[in-house]
Amino acid sequence: MGTAQFGNNYGFFNKIGKTSLDDVEEILAFAEESGIEVLDTASSYGDSEVVLGKVLSTQHRFRVVTKTPVFNTDQVTSQDACILKQALEFSLTRLRSSHAYGLLVHHVDDLLVSGGRLLIDEMQKLVNNGLVERIGGSLYTGEQIDRILELFTPDIIQLPVSVFDQRLRDSGHLRKLKNKGVEIHARSVFLQGLLLIEPELIPPYFESISAHFSQYTHFLEMNNLSRLQAALMFALKMEELDTVLVGVSCIGELKEIVSAINTTPDINSDMSFLAIADEKMLNPLFWKL
Repeated sequence: MGTAQFGNNYGFFNKIGKTSLDDVEEILAFAEESGIEVLDTASSYGDSEVVLGKVLSTQHRFRVVTKTPVFNTDQVTSQDACILKQALEFSLTRLRSSHAYGLLVHHVDDLLVSGGRLLIDEMQKLVNNGLVERIGGSLYTGEQIDRILELFTPDIIQLPVSVFDQRLRDSGHLRKLKNKGVEIHARSVFLQGLLLIEPELIPPYFESISAHFSQYTHFLEMNNLSRLQAALMFALKMEELDTVLVGVSCIGELKEIVSAINTTPDINSDMSFLAIADEKMLNPLFWKL
């Protein structure tokens, strides 16, 4: 489960806003009861880490993954490596935990500039010192995957996958990562909620793929699937994925997700025809809503 909503008003189609502390407590209790194992957070997600630290018991069984600061530089220095270490220590303080399961470079391009190896080496020291179990990065493209694998083999890679965004599967990059033993965490399976809204509510920005939405609606009707079921089914049936991240703003949304997983019919319908290649439609960083 992604936790950005716990720290700020996250998501283009989030009508609820930041989740209250009481609601977070209820969500996490139900998540644990339902078998959810991973919590994805970051220091940049507002006070998400603080909220988790307040709500989670010291005996919780979740695997918590957090992220580094964004360095956004052309030259990584030893000072940046020190900042990375200090940032993780601060995250652990906020989480009230002695260690994290995962630490991901938030913008993986920070590893690809001159000196990026310093960040990798520092993260490995954090593993050796027991502050984190697994390291890796959050990325978007196959090119980034290829370049990262030239540097080192990460333990975890987080990347976008959805009914509309099948690029990394079709390019063979998911299989390439899996063959190297990388743990793959898929995000954006709902495209920040775009895949869940009714056709008449789709913003004008997506007019160029309106016919695609019509095809998707027809597919749902033919297979007797809800939008939620189809989005989840596509990701959960991908054998390369180890973890599918979903974000919720309230307990009702989480209960709907769990119910959808438990009630989705076991069908093997081909969904490849729903793939889109246009980065401006798939990457929320480009959206103008």
